[in-house]
Amino acid sequence: MEIIGRLTADAVVKTAKNNKKVVEFCIAINNYYKNLKGERKNVTTYVNCSYWLNTSIAELLGKGSIVSLYGSLSMKAYTDPQGKPQPVLYFHVNNITFITQRKKVETLQEEPTVF
Repeated sequence: MEIIGRLTADAVVKTAKNNKKVVEFCIAINNYYKNLKGERKNVTTYVNCSYWLNTSIAELLGKGSIVSLYGSLSMKAYTDPQGKPQPVLYFHVNNITFITQRKKVETLQEEPTVF
């Protein structure tokens, strides 16, 4: 499955239980629809992502970057402080293509970068 979205914050490298490193980040996917009155309604879906293949990519995954991700989707739920179940989308990333990257003073990429 492929999804495209904008990073909501800089990626973070974390250590899993088995001492393996994982890059974690969240993307926002913006969509819209028109209701029966013809009014445009915007809908934002947040997806938590994990990338296990190369932790050095974390420094490139900055807030505001737009990425195309290929991988598999899963859903989990947690209970909020009010005791209400809350769904969370997770995307296990196998491939990352940068559509735009946050601007850096040193370099500005003109072509998409694939990992």
